[in-house]
Amino acid sequence: MTVQISPEIPSKFSRRAREVINQLQTEHASHFTPRAVYDGGAILYSTHRDIPTQVFTVQFSPRLLHQVRFTPVKQVDPNALRSAVANKGRIDISVVTLLQLIVRQAPSIRHVNAVRARSFYSNKGERDIGGGLVAWHGFFQSIRPTMNKIVINIDTTTAPMYKPGPLIQVAVEFLTDGGNTQPKNIRYLEALTPDSVDWRKLERFLKGVRITTTLPSASKWKRGTGKSIKGLVSQAGLYEFNKDGRPMTVQQYLREQYNTRTNYPRMFGIKLNKDAVIPAEYCEILLGQFFKKNLVESQRTAMVKMSTRKPIDRLNTIQGAVAGQDQLFDYASSDFMQAVGMQVSTTPITIQGQVIPSPEIQFKKGTPSLRIREGKWNVRGDIQLALPGRIFSWAVIYFDQNASRPVLEGFITKLHGNLLQRGIAINPAYVPGPNFPIQIGNPHQVSQSLESLLAQASSSDKNSGRSIPPTIIVVILPSSAAQIKKQVKYWGTVTKSVATQCVKAGKYEKANDQYLNNVALKINAKIGGVNCYVPLTEKLLTKTIVVGCDVSHPAPSVDNRPSIASLVASVDDKATVYTAQIQVQEPHVEIIQNLRDMVWEAIKDYGQKYNFKQTLDHLIVFRDGVSEGEYDQVSQQEIGQIEVALKRLAAEAKMPQLPKLTFIIVTKRHHVRFFPQSPQGADSSGNCLPGLVVDKELNQGRDFYLQSHSGIIGTSRPSHYIVLRNDMNWSIQQIQELSYYLCHVYASATRAVSFPAPVYYADLVCAKAEYHIDPSQCDQLDNASTAVSGGEFPLKEWQRAVRPSGIRRSLYFL
Repeated sequence: MTVQISPEIPSKFSRRAREVINQLQTEHASHFTPRAVYDGGAILYSTHRDIPTQVFTVQFSPRLLHQVRFTPVKQVDPNALRSAVANKGRIDISVVTLLQLIVRQAPSIRHVNAVRARSFYSNKGERDIGGGLVAWHGFFQSIRPTMNKIVINIDTTTAPMYKPGPLIQVAVEFLTDGGNTQPKNIRYLEALTPDSVDWRKLERFLKGVRITTTLPSASKWKRGTGKSIKGLVSQAGLYEFNKDGRPMTVQQYLREQYNTRTNYPRMFGIKLNKDAVIPAEYCEILLGQFFKKNLVESQRTAMVKMSTRKPIDRLNTIQGAVAGQDQLFDYASSDFMQAVGMQVSTTPITIQGQVIPSPEIQFKKGTPSLRIREGKWNVRGDIQLALPGRIFSWAVIYFDQNASRPVLEGFITKLHGNLLQRGIAINPAYVPGPNFPIQIGNPHQVSQSLESLLAQASSSDKNSGRSIPPTIIVVILPSSAAQIKKQVKYWGTVTKSVATQCVKAGKYEKANDQYLNNVALKINAKIGGVNCYVPLTEKLLTKTIVVGCDVSHPAPSVDNRPSIASLVASVDDKATVYTAQIQVQEPHVEIIQNLRDMVWEAIKDYGQKYNFKQTLDHLIVFRDGVSEGEYDQVSQQEIGQIEVALKRLAAEAKMPQLPKLTFIIVTKRHHVRFFPQSPQGADSSGNCLPGLVVDKELNQGRDFYLQSHSGIIGTSRPSHYIVLRNDMNWSIQQIQELSYYLCHVYASATRAVSFPAPVYYADLVCAKAEYHIDPSQCDQLDNASTAVSGGEFPLKEWQRAVRPSGIRRSLYFL
């Protein structure tokens, strides 16, 4: 039945709605025994058919009450529910949704302070991650129908939360740690003005956060969800309004009404609506509020450390929550589950998998083959790259003002030797020495410094007289230099079409062979070389383009930035050399809006590589980032766009038939984890062996899980592959093997990665979209987008601002 709560509670306050329905069921137990299942929104499921249609009143305080009305809609067939639990016959998705609600209901009520989607969290063992945030541990649970049973997928999870407590303290911590370097204090907050950068940062950080207050007038809304911050007000104590026809400041009102003195009248305050303004000193942030914006690097690092657990520790934590003394999931005691006769085994299921043998990794022909152990290999001194590039000229610029020139020159000499050792040919005129082009850069004039180096390091073509820029520029950065790097990458990627390789202070000074090898691998890939390949892929990929595509979105609460769509496409039969494209589209739109044209550009790049003398027989697309509910949309819209591009190719090339299409979704954001049954089935980190495939007991016929990488720290996450199109009629084993092989050709790694290289590359292109935007325009674009918030998004302005790479036919994004 539908639920109507008045006054209406916005969907983002589902916690308050749950409190209302929970109290209602307690006060009117005769109508709600056993208790009904509530989704936190507009739907309630009950085994009672005679719940009155009267208006129920739920009162928390004399001034805080809600009225609730129920309207019957339809009846769920009890047999369908029992059949689903017993897994008999076809499973209705609506029944699975109901089962999901039933298992979530008890923990959602018990942990009402922090429930999000299929997870619940606790502040027990919380960790401060800086910037006014803390991290909470939690648990995820989800019903999953499989081929022969229904299982509950349970996993640990971690979420960043706003730090509860005094607003002033949180504001000081945010402005100190949230991407700034100088400590801030209360005096700094008093001096903040609306035209300052930190004011805008703080307002974005706090907007929408629920607060309570220490003012006695706020007793009517201190309970529950509090009030949401709509914005900030400058000098809140001096803020003037009309009171009974006469002007009055906030501090005068507080003194007269409550005999309360404002300690910081010139500090900012918060705006609750058009009329209500409260000084920050009287505000406290409520417990249990999720932070949904982007974390800074130090916060991400802290989150990773907190969430990283060895496989055995993770499994023990889950088993303790399910069957231990705490019984956090309440499976045994939940009256919601008992009402439908639902029971859950607390023993983890045992499944069968298989391990794909590691493939041979080919470097330069004639060099010794490398031994792969647990998905890893070591590029020794006698190993040369499969196809080394050529460096006609190169140069170095350093923006690290603390760099030691002798140490820097020593690094350059070692890097030069390593490049030669890997087989990369370097013009003898550019051996490090007195005449080598190395220059100090001005961090405040990045582009001008790079232009100066370019003029010094460019050479002249003997035949045409045309100026030839360096093949690669090595850029030495301070240890923390995000803004400098953005300017360097925009200059090289867009403005001058010159490959750049950045190196951070703190790493190059003690560069060992492994570090030098890693830099050399990136450089070779950026100048058009091939580091290694898997020979087994050549037969599978003859006359084939392998595509990786992805869409990245701004944080859920951010609507002034676009979503980024990327596509990378191979132009060789080893799937090692790729071209890259990037486009922007409306915020939070998952379907790639212009995929047809992006695929067509990829086909043209492939043709140019082979001088249009080789036909295209097969297109393999690995699509990243699609959720389960979007599979149908992707099938209809994105595959439809690809077919249009293939039909155009067939028509223009007068091909007798269309190239065949294989379309595979690769999902990384899920909570399925595998734990080895014995040490013999584990790698040195305690995870399952790389190459593990599970394609039966957790699957539905067209999908499989592949754990392609060796564990480093924590518990490895397998990738989930869903085959939506298979024109080649490949066996599932062939698709598994190809996917696994492509995990071994990620250019800057000497180990199998967690998903195929083209997917990794597409993800990188999205992540580095900011390198395609002039850094001087970013604030202007953000402000323009914010100004039209609620109206039409200025997509055309963003499309003009995001520039294509002039070196997109190389792996410039590594």
